[in-house]
Amino acid sequence: PPPPPSFSSMVSSRFLTLNLLRFFVVSLSSLLLYKLHLLSTGEDSIEPSLPYSSIDIEFAPSLDSEIVRLLRLHELLARPQIKCDKKLLGEAPEDFFLCTPHDFKRRANFSSGLLISGSSVYRGDFEAALPITKWTAIVPPGDQTILRLTGAVDVHPLESLHRWKEWRIDEIQKSIKEDEYSLVILHLYSGTLRPNEDLIKRLMSGISCYSLLLIARIRNGIDADLWTLILNHLFYSKNLALIGATSSGLCGRTPLSCEYRISLARIDPITDRHLPPPFNLGSPREERHRLLQYLSSHSTPCPQLISSPSIPPFCGDSVDATTRALLLTYRNLTTLPPLGPLSLYRMTVASPHNSSLTYSYLQLGVSPDGSKISADGKWRLESIDKILDRVISPSLLLIDFDGVEWSLIDDIVDLVLARNIKQISIAARLFVEEDETIRRFYSSIRRLILSHYSFSYFFHDHSHLQLVITS
Repeated sequence: PPPPPSFSSMVSSRFLTLNLLRFFVVSLSSLLLYKLHLLSTGEDSIEPSLPYSSIDIEFAPSLDSEIVRLLRLHELLARPQIKCDKKLLGEAPEDFFLCTPHDFKRRANFSSGLLISGSSVYRGDFEAALPITKWTAIVPPGDQTILRLTGAVDVHPLESLHRWKEWRIDEIQKSIKEDEYSLVILHLYSGTLRPNEDLIKRLMSGISCYSLLLIARIRNGIDADLWTLILNHLFYSKNLALIGATSSGLCGRTPLSCEYRISLARIDPITDRHLPPPFNLGSPREERHRLLQYLSSHSTPCPQLISSPSIPPFCGDSVDATTRALLLTYRNLTTLPPLGPLSLYRMTVASPHNSSLTYSYLQLGVSPDGSKISADGKWRLESIDKILDRVISPSLLLIDFDGVEWSLIDDIVDLVLARNIKQISIAARLFVEEDETIRRFYSSIRRLILSHYSFSYFFHDHSHLQLVITS
């Protein structure tokens, strides 16, 4: 028999095993720490191919990663763009959200409906629950859904879909009789036939509606990319914003029989408060960077910039000695710098501090929530609209709130539009917010751009931005 191993060889073997185990543990820990570092800094695999400067936030870029494509769509559908007293009608898997007429009195009377469906097994539970008085149904021959529709039904059989298994846009467009529908439902799946971007865009180019309901089936990242692009297109081109979405099947990183029922409502992009779709993946860091890139790329030089450390900058070529201005600031100003062509005696300053300024001065802070006194009881507060009432027709509004402007931006834009203020200058503190603050700021600025305002000056550093907008 072989001699038993010596004590020294046993110790050496165990020592080698322990070293191998230690090396494995250290290597695995290093790999995990590296991955956590990439996640915390945002330096993931998609970042090098998607630099902030190359992407317009109003257009969703195509992505390479299968998982990221799916996550982006799920993130988009989880963030409604308008708030309303929505109700869920129908039963799964045929249920949709709708805003009630109380929220959209001018839009949601549901008098006329358009149904375009390629499915022969669609039951029509949702449609049967609607009080629509007149339907246009573009469906395969023999479709049974039309039997459940209430009111008058104008049926147009899809012969090409039945015979040739293809969607023919010209055939569908000839069947669309109304200039505008209260409600449109698109179910563009028929057997193995699936919708594509061109089909949906061409269909919607000839359809006007108050509410749009879509059925989206997601098998992979390609499907997710399609519907992300479509929802961005419908928002920016047709003013159709997401109310909400319901789903059936497994709609995660590995979809299985995943189907979304997506509900959209038409908004007025100027008067209605709303949110845009998430900027690409919707992370706070990414949305901040993309907003700054958007503002930088859309600004034009101001011919005569009036700038001072104590007040927000403004364009001097847009004012003269007769211009009335209002400065809302958190600062304790003891004097005002020279303001170019703007007369200091036509400038009103509103600040919560007691000041020795000899010009028109209001010792008031801006109330973000309707309260009349600050939390510590030291400052008297008023809403922006009441402060504006104290100034005779200002055409220049200067805002320096040191962060509060983010929560008040919707109110500020409402007042600028209602009072026809010609120039607004904002000095804002930059945050990386975890909520929808960045997109809300962009949405408010976009309302001004759609009202024929433009960026006359933009600057930012790590913690502040300055933005001048003129009409």
